[in-house]
Amino acid sequence: MIERALEALEAAGERELLALLAPDGAVVERRSGAELLGEVGAWQAWLRGRGVAPGERVALDLPRVPALLAAHLAVLASGACAVPLNPALSADERRRVLERAEPVCAITPHDRPDRAAAPWLAAPDPRRPALLIFTSGTTGQPKGVPHSLASLDANLEALARTWGLTRDDRLLHALPAHHVHGLVLGLYGSARLGLPVVLLPRFDAALCLRSFALHETSVFMGVPTMYHRLLRCEERGSVESVRVFISGSAPLAPADFHAFQKRFGQAPLERYGLTETLIVSSNPLDAERRPGS
Repeated sequence: MIERALEALEAAGERELLALLAPDGAVVERRSGAELLGEVGAWQAWLRGRGVAPGERVALDLPRVPALLAAHLAVLASGACAVPLNPALSADERRRVLERAEPVCAITPHDRPDRAAAPWLAAPDPRRPALLIFTSGTTGQPKGVPHSLASLDANLEALARTWGLTRDDRLLHALPAHHVHGLVLGLYGSARLGLPVVLLPRFDAALCLRSFALHETSVFMGVPTMYHRLLRCEERGSVESVRVFISGSAPLAPADFHAFQKRFGQAPLERYGLTETLIVSSNPLDAERRPGS
């Protein structure tokens, strides 16, 4: 996966691959493929300076900013294992997660890498854990689930085929970036294709509806609560540029499924997965989509 991501960034060159929006919808940061590639190398130098070796775990405690993607790719390219942290954790929850994960260091908002540098691949083992992602903990303490580069790549390749994702798409990203949905599907999946991403600072239904047309996004990934709020938002933004609305992380209520199809002209595409398995099933892209199935 990481080889494909670095190749996609290099191939993109000066093409914009990442844009961060302000709450009013204005673009406050942009990154081209070349700029992201240089940041990956800079973060790798930062990791090397702290003695991070292949196979060791690195916690990533970063907000939704362009550096988040570059730092993750740097950890993977260095052969280390990324441990994303949920920024909403309490101090006690955070302590328990770190005790279980045992990272050798953490990348925080206060850390800054040196100047841009050429990235390198530390002969990553495709079967060694590359991502340790924690479950939500809804029925017990969060559990760390390891995924290898091979398993990530296989799942993301299958999803790209299933949903017809290409570098010509543009993703409007409004999900938290510490779990499978927002991190693996949204950021890793886009990076390995060279698919541009528009990052919202947080989910806001009105901002979403304005951004679809303003930034000509073609893909949206959300959870049922987001679709429920989009339906009840009075903003009258156009969704003509969006070719697929993907819903997951929980069942979408049939009433919202049908109401969304009626208002916006297309049915959400539901998929199912787990932190432990990644995504295992999906409604079809070009055939009947059944609510609750």
